[in-house]
Amino acid sequence: MKLAAAKAAMEASNEYSSVNTALDVAKEAADIVLVRQDLDVLTNGIIEGLKTFTHTKKYLFMATTANFGNMFSMTGASLFLAFLPYCPNKFY
Repeated sequence: MKLAAAKAAMEASNEYSSVNTALDVAKEAADIVLVRQDLDVLTNGIIEGLKTFTHTKKYLFMATTANFGNMFSMTGASLFLAFLPYCPNKFY
């Protein structure tokens, strides 16, 4: 009876972590099952996730900046030059 109540409580919580040596009921209800009985695994995972998020933000900023730079360069070039860049020959 205690296992059923514990399982219901674990499933009702927002996040639950368990260790690999726990009961099967606890491992099934867990969102994260730790292979080692050490919370440094979670800390390292959070740090790596933050690094990945930061690198993704940097890449998106760089790509957006480059695309806007190309767009403004082509706009300026089409105003001052006698041809339209990126346009086939039959359209001008």
